[in-house]
Amino acid sequence: MDLDPRLKEALQKAGYGTLTEIQEKSIPIALTGADLIARSPTGTGKTAAFLIPLLQRCLNDAKYQALVLEPSRELVIQAANEARKISSGLGISVVAAYGGTPIERQSELAK
Repeated sequence: MDLDPRLKEALQKAGYGTLTEIQEKSIPIALTGADLIARSPTGTGKTAAFLIPLLQRCLNDAKYQALVLEPSRELVIQAANEARKISSGLGISVVAAYGGTPIERQSELAK
């Protein structure tokens, strides 16, 4: 895959080696900017499959922002933690926003 060398290094540091099947099939499509719907069992790497192209776009354009919607607070936290892990050292801010947390706190974290 044609990923930014900084992202490749961050992925290695985060413990990513060989891509899973869902990642192999979906990342190249997502990198083109095309819409994508993918399904795969729990634990197969779906979160990284959508985060890697998203982080690549953030590195390509410093003004790029993304909003990831998840169906539960637990999945919001999981996706945000994985995004932080993968993007460590890349200068990308990740904020988990969900109900029950003051908006001022979330806005502060986004800066």
